[in-house]
Amino acid sequence: MGNVGAALAPKGIKPMDFIKMFNDHEMSKKYPGVPLTVRITYAKNFLSIGIRAPDNAHFIREAAQLKQGSKAPGRDSAGKISWDQIANIAKIRYEEDSSTNTLGWCLNIAGSARSAGINVTGSIEALETHLNETRRVRVGGA
Repeated sequence: MGNVGAALAPKGIKPMDFIKMFNDHEMSKKYPGVPLTVRITYAKNFLSIGIRAPDNAHFIREAAQLKQGSKAPGRDSAGKISWDQIANIAKIRYEEDSSTNTLGWCLNIAGSARSAGINVTGSIEALETHLNETRRVRVGGA
């Protein structure tokens, strides 16, 4: 984490203004105590911030109930995560993305889990069926 005051002061922005905006943002309330990605935009005395959901690693560790991944991924397993948990992570992590490529997101998250030494359990075919049924309900109900 960088020093916010040192980054904002040369632009004439008071750190307390940033802190108020950050604390009022829904993401900071939704994920208290979790590192979040913040984009600060400043132009002509106008300050705006954009806050994104935590990264995949946070949700993977939370779902697998781990503090960290394996020290030797590929050789040692740190834990396991199911495809259902991965689908739930995808829904949370990519809720602001309007694309319907949920299977792609799930595969991306599964790859991140494997890279951390966390085994993915269950059948991907069952996940595909679940995603197709969810998509049908969403399209049919709209």
